[in-house]
Amino acid sequence: AGGALAQALAIGRRSPMAYLGELQRRMTYLQLRLDQGKVERQDLDWALQAVAQALKVDPDNWQVLNCASAIHRRWGAAMLEAQRDAEPALDEAIQNAEAGLRLRPSDTQLLNNLGTALRYKAGSMNERGADPRPTLARATEALQKAMDRPAFADYLLNNLGNCHALQATWELAHGADPRATIRQAATCFRKATALRPWAGHGYSEAMADLDAGSFLTWQDQDPLPALDAAVKAMEESLALNPNFYLSHRGMAEIRLARAAALTAAGQSPLEELRRAEAHLDQALRLNPALTPLAQAMKARCAALRAASVRTPAAHAEARRTCERVAAGPMAPEVALAWADAVADMPQAPPALAATALRVTERSHARRPW
Repeated sequence: AGGALAQALAIGRRSPMAYLGELQRRMTYLQLRLDQGKVERQDLDWALQAVAQALKVDPDNWQVLNCASAIHRRWGAAMLEAQRDAEPALDEAIQNAEAGLRLRPSDTQLLNNLGTALRYKAGSMNERGADPRPTLARATEALQKAMDRPAFADYLLNNLGNCHALQATWELAHGADPRATIRQAATCFRKATALRPWAGHGYSEAMADLDAGSFLTWQDQDPLPALDAAVKAMEESLALNPNFYLSHRGMAEIRLARAAALTAAGQSPLEELRRAEAHLDQALRLNPALTPLAQAMKARCAALRAASVRTPAAHAEARRTCERVAAGPMAPEVALAWADAVADMPQAPPALAATALRVTERSHARRPW
């Protein structure tokens, strides 16, 4: 009996399914660590070790390649959020998905992994000033191929919507009217929400509406209807998941945009600023790593408040807040938010204004448009 058991165990160790089960367990653990914001490189290496073991047993197992693609895609997303180089991980995700699709061309999860990784890569390319449109077109093609599988339709629609939203962001940055593309994005997000309203697709819709508001502001048109739509979509997202820090951060951005629009129209922004600061506080509670960006956004709140109330105390507070942010290290995203604060400040000190101008010029050097 003992010999039979040993033989059975040896056969099990050679079985691809045994390795696939362990791989899925490690992938779940990696996602948990990512969700908790506690992931380390060793967590990725541990998951990829299971990939290597499974592929050694069965190099042409499309399920293993699918898991490998998902692992690299999720790590790439974490690198993007941390403003680190994500493209090596995303390239691995794309290559593994393509290898899996050569074995199983119509698999929805492989197509979704491919489309999502390509979308993330397009976003990274956009940030460094490269043209993301060819990569976005590949992402859209992969996602559209998968749309005949209704069990995953809301995820696919959300991904398609985000492809359109990124295209709209590129159009906005290049002086083109993004509103038609934003409408395409919003349609995808609304369809996704209708299928699975608890999944939080409203966040993506709200950020696309915020882009529409930015375009209207640049065109000296009224952005408030677009920003009202953004508020409504983000409120729906927060109602479904009040502990999603990105929704609180996004709502703070929208409220700041509304405050700026009200100030430009000669109306009081104070209630919008109060709400923006409350959402920033909540976002920080959920994710303390946002502290530098939140400080820059709060500096803009102080600047817009000073522009509205026009008191020496408010002006002094805006100046102190902006100087405090300027004294610390500023990642590009933080620097741009801070430069907006200085631009909104009435009678900004020349030294601060000059630094804000240099920040803006450096941003244009990274993104040539």
